[in-house]
Amino acid sequence: MTWQLGPDAAYNPLVTANGASQAPASVEHARPLDPFESALIELRESATGPNGKFTPAMLEAQSPETLAWCGEKAAQIVRATNDRHLSENARLAFPQPEDEVVEALLNEMLGLGPLEALLKLPHVEDIALNGPDDIWYKARGGWVRSDVRFRSSEAMLIALNRAIAHTGRQAGPLTPIVDGTLRAGHRLNIVTAPLTDPWPVASIRLHRAHGFSLTEMVTSGGEVHELPTPVLIPNYFDSDRGVGELTPLAAAFLHMGVVAGFNLLVVGETGVGKTALLGALGRCIPADRRVIVIEDTRELILRGSTNADNCIYFTTRPPSLEGVPPVTQRDLVLAALRQRPDALTVGEARGAEVFDMLKALWTGHRNGLTSVHAHSIAEVPVRISMMLQDAQFQTEVREATVAHWIAKAFTLGLALRRTPQVRRYVEEIVEFTGNVEGAVPVTTPLFRYDERRQRLLCTGFRMDPHHEAQLSAAGYTYDAILSAAEEHHEVAHVHGR
Repeated sequence: MTWQLGPDAAYNPLVTANGASQAPASVEHARPLDPFESALIELRESATGPNGKFTPAMLEAQSPETLAWCGEKAAQIVRATNDRHLSENARLAFPQPEDEVVEALLNEMLGLGPLEALLKLPHVEDIALNGPDDIWYKARGGWVRSDVRFRSSEAMLIALNRAIAHTGRQAGPLTPIVDGTLRAGHRLNIVTAPLTDPWPVASIRLHRAHGFSLTEMVTSGGEVHELPTPVLIPNYFDSDRGVGELTPLAAAFLHMGVVAGFNLLVVGETGVGKTALLGALGRCIPADRRVIVIEDTRELILRGSTNADNCIYFTTRPPSLEGVPPVTQRDLVLAALRQRPDALTVGEARGAEVFDMLKALWTGHRNGLTSVHAHSIAEVPVRISMMLQDAQFQTEVREATVAHWIAKAFTLGLALRRTPQVRRYVEEIVEFTGNVEGAVPVTTPLFRYDERRQRLLCTGFRMDPHHEAQLSAAGYTYDAILSAAEEHHEVAHVHGR
C-alpha cells in the first residue's frame, strides 16, 4: 500500500493511493495495522504509555521540550520501521521523506491530524468538515474541496475532541453540539451523531494571529473577482403542459432568484406541498455554496440523501426515557449559523427557532429557505407570534415587530393552494419591500393566479431596485421576465398596474 500526496496536504496518511478513505476495522474482521498506524501506536506508548516519558497532562501542555522529544522519538520510529520493512519486504514502509512522515505522526498525536496541513495553507478563512471524507476550506471567498480525509468518523471525532480537551468540553451522543476554541485561537463548532450523518460535522473559523493595520486596509480590501458566469436557467417552457404547480415563467424567475441569493418564504395549509416546493427550490442553489438543512424528520433531499458535496442535514432529537435532553430546531439553527452556511434551509418553522432564523436573514445571510403553516402571507406575523408564545419565548414580541422582521428578512413569499380536485398550485408570488403597514409586511404582487385562465400570471409590477440589483449581480435582469411575460401573453390585468 502506498500513500497519496494531495495538492492540499504535504502528506496525508489517511488516503490510499486510489483516493479512497480507509474503512474502519470491524470487530469480526479486524484488518492488520498498516505501518503508519503501527508507528503512531508505538509513539503514543512511548510518550504516555505505562512506562512513557510524559503524563497525559504534560503531553497536552505541548512544551517546547516535549515537542522536541516527540519529534526525535518519531524520527527514530520511522527509521526503525523503514529498516524492518526493507529487510522483510525489500521495500521501505514509507515512500515519503522521513520528515514528512514524522510531521504526520506528530499531527496525529498532538494536533488535528491531516487538518494541520489545511491550517497552514495561506489565505484560508474557514474549514468545513462534513464527515470524514468531505472536507472543504474557504480561501479568497470561495469554497474548495480538499483531498484530506480521515480513516473513520470515530478517528475524526477523537481528533476534534482532543483539540478542545483543554476547554473541558467534548462532543458525543449526550452532548452532540459543542463550541470550543483551539489553542491557536481558532473557533471550532462540532455537531455529531445522532443529529447528522455522516458524522461529525464541524467548522473551524481561523483566527488571524495579528490584526489588520490601517495601512493594510488602505493597501487592499480583499480579492477582486470577476463577475461569475450566470447559471444557465433551463427552458421551462419545454415542460409546460398547462397544469403545473408553477408556470415556466414563474419557475425561471424563482430559479434566478435562488441563484441571486434571495430569501424565500413558502406558506400554505397542511398537504399543499410546501416541503416538495422547498426541495425543488433548494436544488437550484449553486453547487459552490455551503448548504445546511434543518428538519424535525428528514424529508428534503438537495444534493443526495446524506452529507456530501458541502450540503449538511441536521435533524432534531426528542427527549429520551432515560433523561437524555432534547435537541430542538432552535439548537440546530444556532449551531448551523456557526457552521459557515451560504444557504440555510429550515424545512418548517414551528417554534422559537424562527427568531434566530429571521435574525440571521435580516442581518445579511442569503439563500434562506423555509415554510410556515399559514393561510396567506398576511397571516404569517400572527402565526410567528403564536409560535414564539407557545415556545415560551423570553421576551414578549408584538405582531408589528414580527412583521418588521419578516419584511427585512425575506425577499419573496410564495402562497400555495389546493383545489377540491387535489390539484396543487402557487396562488401568488410577492416581493417583500422591507416596509410595514400596521402589523402586516408591505408586499408587491409579482405573480398572481388568474381564476379565469387557471394560470399563474405575471402582474407586470417592477421589483424594488435593490432586489433587481441582486438579480443583475448574478447575471440576470427582471426586464427579461417582463419581456417574456409579454411575449407569451402571460401578463395579468391587475388594478393599479
